[in-house]
Amino acid sequence: LKGLAGGAFGLLISMIGIAPIGGDVRFTMGLPAFQGGVQLISVLIGFFCIPEMLRIAGNLTAQKMQAVNVEKESGVLARSFWNVFRKPFNFIRSSIIGAFVGILPGAGGNIANLVAYNEAQRASKEPETFGTGNPQGVVATEAANNATVEGGMVPLLTLGIPGAPPAAIIYGALMLQGLRPGPELFSSSAHITYAFMVSLFVANLMMFVVGILGGRSIFKIVTMIPAKILVPSIIFLTILGSYSIRNNIMDVIVMLIGGFIGYLLKELNFHPGPIVLGLILGPIAEKGLVQGYLMGLSRPNPWTIFFTRPISIVLIVIIIFSAGWPVYREFKSRLKKGDN
Repeated sequence: LKGLAGGAFGLLISMIGIAPIGGDVRFTMGLPAFQGGVQLISVLIGFFCIPEMLRIAGNLTAQKMQAVNVEKESGVLARSFWNVFRKPFNFIRSSIIGAFVGILPGAGGNIANLVAYNEAQRASKEPETFGTGNPQGVVATEAANNATVEGGMVPLLTLGIPGAPPAAIIYGALMLQGLRPGPELFSSSAHITYAFMVSLFVANLMMFVVGILGGRSIFKIVTMIPAKILVPSIIFLTILGSYSIRNNIMDVIVMLIGGFIGYLLKELNFHPGPIVLGLILGPIAEKGLVQGYLMGLSRPNPWTIFFTRPISIVLIVIIIFSAGWPVYREFKSRLKKGDN
């Protein structure tokens, strides 16, 4: 219920600004800066970064935190490989989710991360350990995040539709070189197209090398910094990053307000994931809903158009199953406790 409530709250935030269809101005409180909606990156920083910094700062005042002494430990790399491959279904499932989400134009890695994490937690026999350092949560999000990059190339190279900001940059680079992404790109410039595929494979190998060589030393440097210096430095960087997106002070205010709201909701056991997911999917869902309704105006009941296509019915069944499964698991666990 809290997940559904958080998703609904994210949908409400996504409705701030001018409606994508119809042009109605909503929830702007008379501020022109809100007519374009809230900046997604600022809200993401606010909901995921600021609450954690406030928590660390609270611990810092309650009890003096000391710098972590990092000692060299053998077998860390082997355990990391074991955490990834000891549950291959989680790794494969998250990669497939990331690839499919990457194919959807406008979705991107943010949705893939949250969906993969949610599915990993749902399928786990110990869902309560997620959020406390369970390695499978990291495996799910990172596998999905990496898979979205390759998936985002599908609509770009086949249809000429960039599905994410990096794909949009590649699209601009191709246009500057006189290449127009689309179906003809495979026939007229096949060597460029297949070079993308090979370069993505090489990029993954380079990420592995950089992670092995640089990750250990960078982690050690970060953990040696005292928390009383690290917390204000990170907050300063969040303010700087939020402002640099559009050079708009309102983005910083939105980030700070979102951070305090996220902190309060986290204290009430609301996870920020569903809220952000509702915020990301809100404009896409609203646009599709209104377009479908307008297409059904020729019918006596316009809403029946959503139940006329097989793919729509399949998706509705999946949604009902996805929403009902946690209720079923909770009911089943209560029955077991009652038997015991």
